[in-house]
Amino acid sequence: MDWGHMNYWSGGVIVFLVLLLGLIGVVVYFVLNHKKMGKNYRQYEDETVLEILRDRYAKGEITKKQFEDMKKTLLQ
Repeated sequence: MDWGHMNYWSGGVIVFLVLLLGLIGVVVYFVLNHKKMGKNYRQYEDETVLEILRDRYAKGEITKKQFEDMKKTLLQ
């Protein structure tokens, strides 16, 4: 029996399985990450630009002057 050949074959199978598991992990990561990005995008899908502007003002992200200037720009 050729033990050298047997060790090489076992090592090759192990490397193949590690690569396969890594590939599966990468695919799962991107699928889950894509779903999260889609949810974030859809959060604003039904809102108008003015509603988003109002939300930003309510959260304190922009000042009253910035809100008025942006609103004026949007309604032109």
